[in-house]
Amino acid sequence: MKHRVILTGTALTILLLAGAVPAAAQQPFKIAFVGMERIIKEHPETAARTAAVERELKSRMEGLKQEADRMRSLRDDLDLLKEGSPEWLEQLKKIKILESTLELDQKILRIEFDLRLVDELKDIYNRSRVAIKEVAEAERIPVVAMYSSSEVGGSSRRELIGDIVTRPFVYHDPALDITDRVIARLK
Repeated sequence: MKHRVILTGTALTILLLAGAVPAAAQQPFKIAFVGMERIIKEHPETAARTAAVERELKSRMEGLKQEADRMRSLRDDLDLLKEGSPEWLEQLKKIKILESTLELDQKILRIEFDLRLVDELKDIYNRSRVAIKEVAEAERIPVVAMYSSSEVGGSSRRELIGDIVTRPFVYHDPALDITDRVIARLK
């Protein structure tokens, strides 16, 4: 009965370093790194797409501002009515409904705005991955790893640790960085 041995990347690396794998089986391995944050930030479409979403948000916020002005007008008119009268109560009811609607509409608009930006950035990320693949294939690089150069962040210990442990590399040789070549291909 034949047994198969499957080595994890770490186990294979240890064996290679220890010389346990014959030299003939060892082949040069090339790896490169990219700064995805920088690629997305400098992608030629990032600014344009973000600006388009912001223009739409601003336009829609103007509509909400007009409703807020209408509500203030109703509030001013409320002062002219006798407190507790049926007209005053009806006006107060309209104001409260309008306040609630405006608050809800603002929250919905912010959520829609965030979701649109997420969709735009996902598309830019996917286009960037294509450019990374093209550079890697052109330069015969079998593995391209992502690194992060931004400061770690988080508003709690848990978030900070999560940000730290999701960064796969704490150092890379700048000579292995292909970020500039990927950005050039995107432009």
